[in-house]
Amino acid sequence: MIAILSRFQELVYSPSTAALFFPVAAFIAVVSVMPGAHWSRSSLVVLYFAAGGAVFAVALRLSLGRHAPDWNVYLEMVMSIIFISLLAAVGPRGHVNFAVMYFWLILFVALYFRPRIALSYIALAGLSYVVVLGVGPSVTKPVIAWFSIFGTGMVLAVVVLGLVQTLHQMGRQDVLTGLPNRRSWEDRVEEEIERARRDGTPLSLAVIDIDHFKAVNDRDGHHVGDRLLREFATGWSETTRTGGDFLARIGGDEFGYLAPGSDEMRVQRAVVRLSEVTPNGVTSSIGTATWDGVESAAEFFRRADEAMYRAKRRSRAA
Repeated sequence: MIAILSRFQELVYSPSTAALFFPVAAFIAVVSVMPGAHWSRSSLVVLYFAAGGAVFAVALRLSLGRHAPDWNVYLEMVMSIIFISLLAAVGPRGHVNFAVMYFWLILFVALYFRPRIALSYIALAGLSYVVVLGVGPSVTKPVIAWFSIFGTGMVLAVVVLGLVQTLHQMGRQDVLTGLPNRRSWEDRVEEEIERARRDGTPLSLAVIDIDHFKAVNDRDGHHVGDRLLREFATGWSETTRTGGDFLARIGGDEFGYLAPGSDEMRVQRAVVRLSEVTPNGVTSSIGTATWDGVESAAEFFRRADEAMYRAKRRSRAA
């Protein structure tokens, strides 16, 4: 069962792997409908060609494996639109037999592509189906046929895009405090280091740790500790600058503060403001570092983390 779940996760998380579904499903669809209708010779030629093309696409994808370029999946979606439209155009009742395959494409692009790109592919598919209804098999009510596919398809796309965006946001946000989480923090630090390297601007960060937080949890309970975390997060958010500064909860009672454009003097002034946040008299220890222009994100963070622990030891010794 674990192995099956692992393979399913691999399929869901990898657009390239999930894209295999299209040629496989197309082959099954073509083979399954061929015995059920009186096809013309030209239509049979197209269907045989489509089935062979699907087999070739699967073989090519499997042979390339992880070596397939990332842009290849975008090209595959264009080819899928052409493939579906071609099948719909040759079927005796194309809007029934094959046009439902547009749903698969809509679901895929809504799951894996950015909203603007996904909507572009859906628009291209919609235009393709207009052409199919114009030159393909006779349809009594082509407008209704189009809306039956793409009206439903757009509802599906909106729902899936909304769910994906919600899950994406949840995956990058700390549920308790509402601040960005560690994953967001690490991505943002990498981005700001690259910007500082490119523009030659200063960059500083601070690591913040709440003093005696474990004692608060042990003495008053975790619900009090959770409330304290939220109060600190709110207070620090209100003291940070709005232009580019970034505050995140990076684990437990540890927070990170990133200050693009700030040198050591400016970040120390920010530390003073952060230190003034003391809900219920609880204090925090803060360590800072200014990027030296060459170190990695991990080394940059480690210097600030070590400075925070030195500050904590001084606080305990006082």
